[in-house]
Amino acid sequence: MSYIGWVMKTVALSFNIEICAKPKAIFHYVSDWEKQSEWILFTKVKLLEGSPNQKDPLLLAITKIGPIKVQDTMVVTEWQPFERIVVEHTGRMVLGKGVFTIKKISNEISSFTWQEITPIPFGIIGRICLVLVKPLLNFLFNASLKKLKNNVEQNITRN
Repeated sequence: MSYIGWVMKTVALSFNIEICAKPKAIFHYVSDWEKQSEWILFTKVKLLEGSPNQKDPLLLAITKIGPIKVQDTMVVTEWQPFERIVVEHTGRMVLGKGVFTIKKISNEISSFTWQEITPIPFGIIGRICLVLVKPLLNFLFNASLKKLKNNVEQNITRN
């Protein structure tokens, strides 16, 4: 019996922040795809095709840090208004799923969780690289979530 191919391990990176806003306000802000460029560090997001407020639009995110540029195509595969959005990464470099989850904590506060569930390529070398870049990823995701929190909270006070 022969087995051709190999199974990559996956990693789930999860980041959470509390925002002084109702789930509906957060959902509307994070699902405005091109507005993600305002809060996701070093990233520009474009709607390539489809309707922005539903399942199945095709998105392109371009992340550029110094000379490193990564293009990430995505399709929305799950759309639960005010609660959850799941995108499937369909590009060459970025694979797996991105998940936004919003939960009401109180009338004034909601919890926003951003998860990236992705395969780790190149076996042990990929896992070693993840250990090396994880502090940078933690910084970038948490800084992005702080921008999200500030933007949503400022938007509420202006309206």
